[in-house]
Amino acid sequence: MKVVLLKDIKNTGKSGDILDLKDGYARFLINNKSAKEATPGAINEVKIKQRAKERELEELKKQAQKIFNKINNQVINIKIAAGISGKPHESVTNAKVSDVLKKEFGVNIEKRKISFENSGNIIKTFGMHSAMIQLFHGITANISINILETNE
Repeated sequence: MKVVLLKDIKNTGKSGDILDLKDGYARFLINNKSAKEATPGAINEVKIKQRAKERELEELKKQAQKIFNKINNQVINIKIAAGISGKPHESVTNAKVSDVLKKEFGVNIEKRKISFENSGNIIKTFGMHSAMIQLFHGITANISINILETNE
């Protein structure tokens, strides 16, 4: 019996898959509202949803490419206070970098998509540092962060 899966089912398939299953298992899935019979209308509905999802992903990819073109290989300056010993009094987190990117370039980037090279999620020293920003699958922007000392 052909069915359209309404939910992801382990070892069977993902939501929206059209499968030819044994009658007993297909009826079990239909009764549990995990699948519905693959009528021409149901198959057409699945194809329409898949096309809409593909268009949405393509739009997200275009937006990520625009952001990439705007921020890739840019240098941002962040000023932080220094302690008496000349070491930073505070640290720079990926959330702070996200805020600076929003102010300087007008782009909203989730802090979890920003990772610093060689220092985890926190920068604790002055100078130049590099960061990678995962914008979309296969689109990663690289930026340089210059941590400067303020005399406040």
